[in-house]
Amino acid sequence: MPTPELLWSPNQERIDNSQLSAFTNLVAQRTGRTFKNYAEFHAWSCETGGEFWDLVWDFAGVIGDKGDVIVEDEH
Repeated sequence: MPTPELLWSPNQERIDNSQLSAFTNLVAQRTGRTFKNYAEFHAWSCETGGEFWDLVWDFAGVIGDKGDVIVEDEH
């Protein structure tokens, strides 16, 4: 099966101004973690669900009480 043709790719300015880049910058500031690519970021989000969702809550500006349990059963 042939590799599908890439239809579109964002330029660097669009990448730099994206919400995903802003979120990964927040993750780097809060945790000291950096990611070479999206695959590394995705793997981290799956491995550390509680930390990931805690940071999503803060990044999104959710109003409410986070509570003591971020992820009920992480693994």
